Amino acid sequence: RESFIIGDVAKTGLNGLNTKFMTVDLWRDPFCSGCSYRPICGGGCRGSSVTQSNDFHAVACEKPYFENVAIELVKRESLKNVVRSLAGTKHCPQRGLPWQSPLC
Repeated sequence: RESFIIGDVAKTGLNGLNTKFMTVDLWRDPFCSGCSYRPICGGGCRGSSVTQSNDFHAVACEKPYFENVAIELVKRESLKNVVRSLAGTKHCPQRGLPWQSPLC
């Protein structure tokens, strides 16, 4: 889309749209104000906001995604921390695999 062209580095340089894109501030958006996922979501993906509303300044709410995966992510990170703390042992306590295994 022509409306999303940020310039031609070889000929004219950037037109400022890239700065607008990179500095969208959705932290102040009332839609996101009470959301506990705001620190990791930041208002969602700018590409998603364009496909959903044709406006990269709009919120692209990712709350349903985070509600589905957040618990699993916390579990995985906790397990990684346990495995790191047991790095001196030969086997992963959860699966009996070598501690370096990605499955551990």
